[in-house]
Amino acid sequence: MELPFTSLEIAFILLAFVIFSLFTLASIYTNPDERNEDKNHKKKIRERQRHRQREKQAPCREPDVGLDPGTPGSCPGLKAVLNR
Repeated sequence: MELPFTSLEIAFILLAFVIFSLFTLASIYTNPDERNEDKNHKKKIRERQRHRQREKQAPCREPDVGLDPGTPGSCPGLKAVLNR
C-alpha cells in the first residue's frame, strides 16, 4: 500500500497546519480592543496637532454676521443684473 502523499507534501501540510493553528490561537487570546486603543490614541493626537496647526495658519478675521446688499454676490437679483 502506497502513501497518498510524498514526504515533502506531508511536511508542507504539517507546516501549514502549525502556522494556521498559531494564527488561530493568537486571534483567540489577544484582545482587539487593546490593539486598537493605541491606534485610536495616535489618531486622536494627530487630529489635535492638525487642528492646532490649522488654527495657527488661519488668519484672524471677524465672523460673517450677515449679507451686505451692496456686494455683487450677496443677492441673486443683483447677480442677474451684473451677468447681462
